[in-house]
Amino acid sequence: MPNCIQLTTIKGNEPVSFTKIDNEMREHFGEPPSKNEWLEDWYNIAGLAMAMGHDFAWCKENMSFKHPIIEYLEARYNVDAWYEMR
Repeated sequence: MPNCIQLTTIKGNEPVSFTKIDNEMREHFGEPPSKNEWLEDWYNIAGLAMAMGHDFAWCKENMSFKHPIIEYLEARYNVDAWYEMR
């Protein structure tokens, strides 16, 4: 039963690819582009937490993760998480 996540823009509620979000964050935080790694591993850490049903507030309170990244995501995106039964 896979857990899934989609981030959508707060304005317009449009889904955005994780690669695009990562590239935008890298530009925002002045980090170089990468084709092989997520900025501060945000997708594997915060993305997994959100796919498991946690929100941005929970991530900021309970994870040893860079808050500026969570705050960046929270200011721009809504989280839609679900699981698929196969």
